[in-house]
Amino acid sequence: MPNYSPDQLRKIFERLDADGSGLIDVYELQSIIEVCLRGLPDHAETHAAALRLIDEVDENHDGHVNYEEFCVGVAGGKFPGMSAAPAAAQAPPPVDVNVIVAAVEADAERKCRVAEDARAVERNERLIVQELERRKQELDAEAARAAAEAAREERAAAPLEAAAASEHEKLRHHEQRLTETQRELRKTFSAGMVPIDINNPNSLTAAYYQMDREAELSELRDEIDAEKEEVEHEKQLVAERDAAVQAEHAEAHRLRAISDHAQADAEAAQRLVDRERRLLESQHRIVVANEAEALQAQQRAATVVFSKVLDRSGSGSITLSQLHHALCDFGHSEAEIETLSHSLDSRCSADGAVTISLEDFKQGYVRCSYASLGGHS
Repeated sequence: MPNYSPDQLRKIFERLDADGSGLIDVYELQSIIEVCLRGLPDHAETHAAALRLIDEVDENHDGHVNYEEFCVGVAGGKFPGMSAAPAAAQAPPPVDVNVIVAAVEADAERKCRVAEDARAVERNERLIVQELERRKQELDAEAARAAAEAAREERAAAPLEAAAASEHEKLRHHEQRLTETQRELRKTFSAGMVPIDINNPNSLTAAYYQMDREAELSELRDEIDAEKEEVEHEKQLVAERDAAVQAEHAEAHRLRAISDHAQADAEAAQRLVDRERRLLESQHRIVVANEAEALQAQQRAATVVFSKVLDRSGSGSITLSQLHHALCDFGHSEAEIETLSHSLDSRCSADGAVTISLEDFKQGYVRCSYASLGGHS
């Protein structure tokens, strides 16, 4: 390794190891690659590049780069921008914090838009599910009402059927009586008329007898006519009741069909509700994953800005003076820097001095997206 001394390599390795774990992971390496690009990098491409670089230098295949593997990779020219560095170089090339912030904020804004769209879709899906559930309840109620109405119609048809059977029996009895009466009348007429002789007492007796018979026959005819009228009336009643029974059966059949259709609609609505609920759960998981990814990207960017730009000494915390010197070169006023430092600080000493740790900086960066820095170019 002719271009770097061991001390320089150790210092560069410690600067790349943002979390101080003694290992460089894929996210720390990805952050450095994005800083070197000095633009709006594609996170998927830089992540893939970081994975490829780790595969090339990771000799023990633990998914990280230790110090020895890092030295071997530098000697082999694996790390971009380091193989041709001069021996007298004391620090990595300066990094434009505005470029880093712009890239991170553009990615965060995109992910926020995606998350907002997903939340809107989630709200719409929830409304659709509620509407489908309401419609299913209506269909269930309609099916229940139709089934109850069909049962009532069937119960109402039962006494009508019994009454119709009784009327049929009465009609059969009346027809039997009418047949017997007509048979008796034919027998009477078949006996013939007796001639009347006014000089013959027996003939007069027979005439009186014949007159009585004719009167009886007339009464019998009247009874037969009345029986016929009653039979016709009973037939009409029976026909009306038969028609009512048929109508009740038809109505019960119609209501049963409505109940079956309503039940089928309710089952279809339930299937649609289940599908929409599964889609809603999937959409919610996507929203949560996007928000988590955006949060991790902001935290990684905050770590890079803090460790590579602000905390040049590697002490793990910075003062207002260090923040002032680091950010004045990027066009920020002292008031903006002081306001930003106070908004990020969680520990102020009694004399008003401000110290900002890495965790303080990461929390403040995520909370306000470092908007005051991103507003300058």
